[in-house]
Amino acid sequence: MKSVRLAIVNAPTPDGSVFMKELGRCGRRSAGGERWPQTGLAHLAAVGRTAGCEVLLYDPMAEAVPFHAAARHISSWQPDLTLLHASTPTFVGDARFAAALKELNAGLVALIGYHPTVMPQACVDQSVADFVFVGEVEVPLMDLLARMNAGAKRDELVEPAIHGILWRGQTLPPAMLEPRLVDNLDQLPLPVRDGLPLRRYVMPFFGREPFTTVIPTRGCPLPAHFLPRRRRLGRDYPRPQRPPYHGGDFGPAPKRRHPQRGLHDRYLHRQPQVGARSVRRHQERRARPALDVQQPRGPGRARPPLRNGPLRLQTHFLRHRVRRSRHPRQYPQEHHAPAG
Repeated sequence: MKSVRLAIVNAPTPDGSVFMKELGRCGRRSAGGERWPQTGLAHLAAVGRTAGCEVLLYDPMAEAVPFHAAARHISSWQPDLTLLHASTPTFVGDARFAAALKELNAGLVALIGYHPTVMPQACVDQSVADFVFVGEVEVPLMDLLARMNAGAKRDELVEPAIHGILWRGQTLPPAMLEPRLVDNLDQLPLPVRDGLPLRRYVMPFFGREPFTTVIPTRGCPLPAHFLPRRRRLGRDYPRPQRPPYHGGDFGPAPKRRHPQRGLHDRYLHRQPQVGARSVRRHQERRARPALDVQQPRGPGRARPPLRNGPLRLQTHFLRHRVRRSRHPRQYPQEHHAPAG
């Protein structure tokens, strides 16, 4: 039987501008020519390879490929399924790219990312995509590829419904549209970066050398409700049990105030406690009395301690400089007298 051909694409914009669609909340425009590597798409490519599919991992945005040229390149590869990474600021262009692929008969087209997770029905209604993924893509993608490898037709792909996938014209209960999270990240294959322009992923502020990113944990430990990461990747999910390291067992994972699901590095025996220390320091600063930056000072009076963080320190310093420049006689002159 012919293997399924899976294309995973970071859709370009019609005007050629560069956006960061992952690791940047809802997505943002590139600043100074920076380009971030598509680590999340590389994870999906690894899932496709594990399922026995032929995978095309393509980033025309980083390669500065024109809009319609990228669509023709994908169509010439004749994929059975194309995953397009969509974000909030680029959704109009992502929908246009999906329409270009459908005009070229590029098989099934699906949208993934934060925007389809938060607004799945709107993404289906406002685009020509066949379906969208809600939440993490790995688990529902495995179920979908298993059906496609078995030779299922489109109707058999739609029904029975797959948790985390919303097809066009399909009505699902709210529980089926909740993000389907991966319980144990250690079971996921390592990312596959074949086909990505690794030399083009640069951060100009720190030199022109290429770089990559590692996503060791998933989930948001903070209580902010406006963060899309919390909606897509969940919150307060326990980490998997630590595997043996060099033949020895380091025991159960330590408790954390905000547990996250983590991918255990094969070269590190301990994960850093992300979030707990910063939250504890923030609460300690909030418990201290606030500094009144407007209180008067006279000659010989010591400056009160600054204990409320860098923002308070900066505000106090700026107000002190402004007050001093406007009223120089209020301050003792012996501080400016030359030595000797």
